[in-house]
Amino acid sequence: MTLNISQRLNADRCNAAFLPDVPFPDTLHLESDLATALAASRNILVVVPSHVFGEVLRQIKPLMRP
Repeated sequence: MTLNISQRLNADRCNAAFLPDVPFPDTLHLESDLATALAASRNILVVVPSHVFGEVLRQIKPLMRP
């Protein structure tokens, strides 16, 4: 996710392009930087297109902590 996209989604509190009538919960924060997101998270949900899922997991692996 690029910075501009995550900034827009965080500001709009919804995905206006695909689900404009479904607001994000107040507790949801989108982050474009994996290291920042993982450092601040206890649990993660990986939501990406299937063709990049493996690559995203490879990027996440060295950033994971026990």
